[in-house]
Amino acid sequence: MKINTRIILLALFGLTCVNILRANADDSTKLQQLKFEMIKNTVIFYATDDSLLKGKQIAGCSNDATIEQLIDHTKSLPGVNDKIKMFNNMAVANAKDLIRLKEIILNEVAGKGKEYRVNRPDYDKFKSSLDKASEEVQSEEPISTTKLDTHKVIVPVAQEQVIPVEQSVFSGLTIWNCIAIILSLIAVVSGYIFSRNVKEKKGTSSATSRNHNNSRDNDNNNFLYEQLKSKQQVLEDRVGSMELQLKKLIFAEEGKKSQERTVTDITGGMQPVNVIKYAKTADGNAFDVSTLSDRQDNKKIYELTIYEAGKGTFKITANREAQLFALEDPNNYLRGACDYSSLPSSYNSTITTTSPGKIELNGSKWSIIKPAEIDFS
Repeated sequence: MKINTRIILLALFGLTCVNILRANADDSTKLQQLKFEMIKNTVIFYATDDSLLKGKQIAGCSNDATIEQLIDHTKSLPGVNDKIKMFNNMAVANAKDLIRLKEIILNEVAGKGKEYRVNRPDYDKFKSSLDKASEEVQSEEPISTTKLDTHKVIVPVAQEQVIPVEQSVFSGLTIWNCIAIILSLIAVVSGYIFSRNVKEKKGTSSATSRNHNNSRDNDNNNFLYEQLKSKQQVLEDRVGSMELQLKKLIFAEEGKKSQERTVTDITGGMQPVNVIKYAKTADGNAFDVSTLSDRQDNKKIYELTIYEAGKGTFKITANREAQLFALEDPNNYLRGACDYSSLPSSYNSTITTTSPGKIELNGSKWSIIKPAEIDFS
């Protein structure tokens, strides 16, 4: 019986491609579902925080099925929508990304200045829901889960790096992608060997009787089968060795990346030291990065000093025209960013900052960690 070699090759290659696409699609869908569940559980936790609610009632979050619905439900909670968008914009392509998202969420919810939330009775249940989601996709190889501290900045020393050839080739592939590629190579090599032996067999065949040819063909096929079986075993051994090498490379790469995370500003560059910025007003409890200016135009009420990447202070500007502009509507321009015990006695009052406020970079906003204390004279 004659076997069409091309049909065998196409069938093996097609089967491999289908398995790759199906595995990637299933993994991606599961990761995105787990990511949404993490964000949704976080929103539900925020929606029961009395310090954010301030008498309001937020209900129905548990029935939301999209990010847009979550944002619509929590639009009255200060700062929560920005955090939802920040979490949703984080790319989650594998288990490591999902674990990193969990650590960032926990740090945003109960990090520096928000430790009181750890003592809430529903905190353990909330944290367990995040742990359960991240554990569903953890692979067998060890993955670094070092807690990401957004208040600390790690600045890598610029130096020329030499990347090994093996690492540059395989760093963008998963274990299953590599195994699928290797199986395809096995199919191609096996098909080539089979085709070459068939051609050699045809070239040496003589014009003998059909019965004699059939008998010799059977002998050749048995010999070829034994050859292919031997070569297949060698290739399988090599696949096992390459899989082990890939695991080591991936583990080393993940450890390296976890030590080189650097906090950058919204433009992508490192925030310089002791930079002065000006803002007309605060957006709720934060200053939007896009509204900051390098120049005072006599209407910029706040003066921000960035003394360290990701941290800074702010005060009321000494510019007299800007102060008079703020005194036209102090509740609108000063409330939220400043603490003061009494209103100005007149329009010509002077605003004095008795204690500067503190800010920290949080995504695209400088969050007010501590309001500035001011006085009117």
